[in-house]
Amino acid sequence: MKSVKELPVATHVGRQVTDTRPCSSLRIKASCGHIAEPLSLKAWAKSRIDTGIHSFPCQTCKKEWVWQEVCKLSLFTEEERDCYEKKLVELTKDDTASYKKCPDCNYLVQRVDPDNLCVECLSCSNVKGKLYQFCWDCMREWNNPASQNTDCGNKSCSITAMLLSCPLIEAPNIEVHQCPVVRACPNCETLVSHCQQGCPQVMCPNCFYEFCYRCLGIEGCKFAEFVELRDDDDDDDDDDDDSVYEDLNDFCECIRAGRQKITGRKNYKINPNYKLDRDLTDSEVEGDFNYRFS
Repeated sequence: MKSVKELPVATHVGRQVTDTRPCSSLRIKASCGHIAEPLSLKAWAKSRIDTGIHSFPCQTCKKEWVWQEVCKLSLFTEEERDCYEKKLVELTKDDTASYKKCPDCNYLVQRVDPDNLCVECLSCSNVKGKLYQFCWDCMREWNNPASQNTDCGNKSCSITAMLLSCPLIEAPNIEVHQCPVVRACPNCETLVSHCQQGCPQVMCPNCFYEFCYRCLGIEGCKFAEFVELRDDDDDDDDDDDDSVYEDLNDFCECIRAGRQKITGRKNYKINPNYKLDRDLTDSEVEGDFNYRFS
């Protein structure tokens, strides 16, 4: 009596498959234990995204499959994944509790449990040949094996999480429009906010370095010079106010910097050009303070 030949399961190495049979004949086991056929699953996932749906339940047991597992099971190509992740990003732009981009590979990762901060990126795990997990809050690699859901072991996790998730400044008439309401000084990483008045130059109260709140350039940038030129031009020709202001927001010399992550470095320099009051006696400091702010 001939034995029944078992159907082999495809083995993934990165995004390649060692089984050389056509995808239409492959069967892959999902995390819920049920078998999926890649081509059918791919067509189903694409159809759901195209119709505005971003959840992927198993069609047999209804257990939720995360997006990264769907990509692995359906053998998405690089081009297909890039295309459909752009659509998913647009669909889930307000759902940062469930979807974020992996800090290492920049592919989209879905989280099912909102209380679990430890999330695995399947793509990175496959490429690296080992488990890769990152913290959902501070977006850095998970460094605490003893805790698998709440404490990532990274210093300044809560501060970095705030920098990554704080609201944006909504003030179209100022140069720091769409910048985060909280920045970290690029020199010493002290948290700083902009008063939302005047130019984008701010001075760190800790190290006394001046930097541009928009591009994070230390010692300022050419943006302030452009503002001065704009003010001069306004005196000569008031009819060009709107066009000059549009150029100001799109000024190529000062590109708005993205979100920041705290590095935890402690070695920084105090601005040597700033006259400190530390050499004054206590009475002189008090008198100087009263003179400045009276």
